[in-house]
Amino acid sequence: KTAAFLLPMMERILQRKTGSGSRGKGGRRGSDEDCIRGLVLTPTRELAAQCLSMMIAMTRHIHPEGLMRGCLIVGGAKNVQAQAAELRA
Repeated sequence: KTAAFLLPMMERILQRKTGSGSRGKGGRRGSDEDCIRGLVLTPTRELAAQCLSMMIAMTRHIHPEGLMRGCLIVGGAKNVQAQAAELRA
């Protein structure tokens, strides 16, 4: 079930990134190609963690590695700065 949240978005991201490279114009980080491309909102933290695990499992076989990554951001967390840093990484 969790793949249903991810597959259409991942396919679109891969089509865009493999067509134009993963570093964007000039090879700089922070360019348009490195920005957030997808967001999955779930009603529970458990489902969010499950979606992240599924995304990691599905992207293990994508080459070049690092073409796609994800992170888990949840409301009510005590360490908001750590989540913000993970999102920026």
